[in-house]
Amino acid sequence: MAFERWHAPLEHRLIEEQMAARTFTERKKLYDRAQEILAENQPMIFLASPDILVGAKNTVGNFHPAVLEPYVLWNVEQLYLKNVPASASR
Repeated sequence: MAFERWHAPLEHRLIEEQMAARTFTERKKLYDRAQEILAENQPMIFLASPDILVGAKNTVGNFHPAVLEPYVLWNVEQLYLKNVPASASR
């Protein structure tokens, strides 16, 4: 569970119940109440910082930094080294 360090038995119970709810209406009611408790207590502050400075050599292809961690390697399986002529300056 994401909020293991936050002691909120009612919140935890509501989350468990909504996962087992059989109807959308029942699940929505439980989920909405859990969201209300979360908003009232604010056990954590969710942040994102779009001002991240990263860099790579121009020989790295498909380099697209992300806003959230990992900023550079989120698409590591898609990164590649471009073919650069041997006479090109580094």
